Amino acid sequence: MSDDLVMMPGRNGGRLRVGGPGRPPSQAAIAIREARYQLRASLDALIAIRDGGKCKHCGRGSSSADEIVKAALGILKLSGIERERPRPRKRSTFSVVTASMEEQAAKVAELDKRRDSR
Repeated sequence: MSDDLVMMPGRNGGRLRVGGPGRPPSQAAIAIREARYQLRASLDALIAIRDGGKCKHCGRGSSSADEIVKAALGILKLSGIERERPRPRKRSTFSVVTASMEEQAAKVAELDKRRDSR
């Protein structure tokens, strides 16, 4: 988008393009839209906008805090930082006893003998 657009003050304090509909799209919105085709270039452009430098694509500097916030949110979205990883599954803390009462008593007695021999 060229920087030589003629702008006029809007009714509610913003700015509007003369001869065109509405406000021009923000640099961050353009970079997010271009991410479908050039992810690395879009991330570089969003980082440049966030850091307050000039965008590599359009050559303009960031103009408002809103633009910086959009760029930061775009970086989060495109880089995947915002995704939560699933919790690791907890293992089962119980088991099913299949031994009879006599077999269990024999195992307990055997463990007691081992402890006493130490």
